[in-house]
Amino acid sequence: MEKEEWKKIDGLEGQYMVSSYGRIWSVRYNREVRSYNNQKNDMGYLRIKLKGQGYFIHRLVASAFLTNNKKLPCVNHKDTIKINNNVSNLEWVTSSENAIHAYLHGLMPDNSGENNGRAILCEEEVLTIRGLENIYLRKELSEMFGVSISTVYKIQQHKRWKCI
Repeated sequence: MEKEEWKKIDGLEGQYMVSSYGRIWSVRYNREVRSYNNQKNDMGYLRIKLKGQGYFIHRLVASAFLTNNKKLPCVNHKDTIKINNNVSNLEWVTSSENAIHAYLHGLMPDNSGENNGRAILCEEEVLTIRGLENIYLRKELSEMFGVSISTVYKIQQHKRWKCI
């Protein structure tokens, strides 16, 4: 196990330090900032309030210990555990790389088909549109189901609702 290191937090020098394990130290009170000050946001990331401002702990650790020469915008948790803020578990990545990592590890919700909040049709209606392709004109199907002719075409060509 690697030795815990401490570094000053940019913008809060002389007041707080962050460790390579993801712990926060108050220089003024010479003690670790208590866990009651840590909060999870709605996505499960640990946040801490310092001097009246909220910070993500993983970003504090990455900013202090990982070089970011490419100015990458996101900090990824390699093991997908959002409360594991050890520097060895963090890396700077692009937004795309972060999304791909989340998708590959099952962290992205399934927004396909009926799970899409913008879906107008259900799976049964989509299957019906495809089944009636040679019976009704696209215009008639669009009126029957309350969608555009373009949507009917894309459903029939499997460009929309690819999941079924």
